[in-house]
Formats: sequence, C-alpha cells, structure tokens
Amino acid sequence: MRDLDLRPNNGCLEASLRVCSKAKQPAMVDAVWNVLRAEMRHPLSPLKPELRTYNTLIKGYSRVGQLEQGYAPAAAP
Repeated sequence: MRDLDLRPNNGCLEASLRVCSKAKQPAMVDAVWNVLRAEMRHPLSPLKPELRTYNTLIKGYSRVGQLEQGYAPAAAP
C-alpha cells in the first residue's frame, strides 16, 4: 500500500486486527498496532481511531494471550 501512496483507514486496520487475533498471530497483531500508531502520527493527516478500534485492539491482544500489551502506552515517536 505504501508503494502506491495509499493509507489504511480505521476499518482496514480493525479488520486486520480481528483476523490476526483470531488466527492467533501475536506478531501480526503487534505489526498492525504499529501501523495504527504510525498513522496516528502522520504529519499531514493523522488517523483518528474510533473507540471501537481500541476495543478491537484490546480484544485482539486478549485473544493472543497478551492483554497487557493492549493497555501499554504508545511508544514515543
């Protein structure tokens, strides 16, 4: 997507979180969370996640047995 200058939206990231967590892929849940954090810091047009995005994130980490990750503060840029 980045090669085409396309950015994911909330729905895309939520769907990715759900799929990765249901497949028990903690590394992929982390990867999607990192993309979400990067998009939130986008200098020109930051992504503004909805409450359900965070809910999906916490459920995702819970499913893969890493609930504490879902509550960890975002790392500084």
